[in-house]
Amino acid sequence: MADDISLPTVVSFLRVGKRRLEIFQKACIKFGLSVVDHNSHNSFILIDDELDFISASKALKSSSFSSSSILIRTQWLSDSIKQNKLLPHQSYILHANLPQSVSSVIETCNSSNRNETITHGSSIKRERSISSSASDTDEESNSKKRNIEIQPIQPGDLPSTTGIWLCSEASSSTSINGNPNEKIIEKLKEMSKLYLITNDKGRSIAYQKAIEALKRCTHPIRSYEEIKALPYVKQSLADKIWEIIRTNGLVKLTAFQSRDDVATLGLFAGVWGAGAETTKQWFAQGFRTLDDLRKRARLTRAQQIGLKYYDDFNARIPRDEVTRIETIVKQTANEAVPGLMMETCGSYRRLKPSCGDIDILITFKDGKRHLHESILSPLIDKLKAIEFLTDDLINHSETSSSTGNNSEQMTYFGVCRLPEPGSLHRRIDLIFIPANEWA
Repeated sequence: MADDISLPTVVSFLRVGKRRLEIFQKACIKFGLSVVDHNSHNSFILIDDELDFISASKALKSSSFSSSSILIRTQWLSDSIKQNKLLPHQSYILHANLPQSVSSVIETCNSSNRNETITHGSSIKRERSISSSASDTDEESNSKKRNIEIQPIQPGDLPSTTGIWLCSEASSSTSINGNPNEKIIEKLKEMSKLYLITNDKGRSIAYQKAIEALKRCTHPIRSYEEIKALPYVKQSLADKIWEIIRTNGLVKLTAFQSRDDVATLGLFAGVWGAGAETTKQWFAQGFRTLDDLRKRARLTRAQQIGLKYYDDFNARIPRDEVTRIETIVKQTANEAVPGLMMETCGSYRRLKPSCGDIDILITFKDGKRHLHESILSPLIDKLKAIEFLTDDLINHSETSSSTGNNSEQMTYFGVCRLPEPGSLHRRIDLIFIPANEWA
């Protein structure tokens, strides 16, 4: 896609431990990413977060990967799991050679706010020496490039409230009090969603980046020049934003919504565990309704549960209900494993009136105990015993429990339900993190 850095669709892993690799491979399936072994033609390599650039480069040279591969920290997938969606990957790149057009956008963004930090504790710094003849790949050897390097921010560079777990960050005042460009944002969100549904992830992310730029604006956008000054907004997208401002509508969105396949793909996208590739396959196989899926489709266990609770999962969770769910989990945790600290994140932490699901981070208060101690298993068992947890979606504690191995996995994705008449089944994620990663 011309308007964005190429989005990974096929990835490989390098120097990632077996247990974490299993978690990440499942996440890749969920997000529609294909995982391949050492492939010299694959450009996107996910590496262990502990590797610095020099170590990663040495590991790359000793493998069969291409030396021109783009290295992405596995924290990208970790944060994507937490957000329950595939996040933009650019700020997780350890090192990359980017086209001049992308570099100039980053330069524009930096010039408007030199102190702005990049998501996940990284900042983009332009190299002092820029070579006009540098190239990304053999195919682009004649194109002009600029090299950028993503370097870790030193602890003193970040505000004390900033942590690496994105969902634990509170939102800005504009998102709490209402954004002056909300009407534009809503239209762009619809476009991003439709592109995601139709498996055009690159364009979807381009719209997401424009949305983030608009969210940072504290005044209404009124001119085309203001639109063009926004970071990450190229001309085609600027034209659409200008159309929304002038007409309060978007012809492209209307045309998109009228497509025969979009409504069906949107319906299928509501099945938890079904990515864009899967929904396209269902459509190609002639399925058009949820009943078609129930009767004829070959579903995974997670998809069966997603279909079973389709309406419940797609209903927003009121904030007060999230609070009651949080209370039950915290009380049960104190009984099952004393000494835990917990925080509900995502939309709840950002003070939104409703949430799509419930994300709860867990760690030890004293910060001395580690992952090898059993944490999630007894908590999950206790929550099942009181019939709060009704179904498992992804349970990384099952293997440890069944084998007698006390090594603790990090995540549990499941279904919960308040013990109240008429309560709906809700998606809940329990994620244990080390104390030193607590935001």
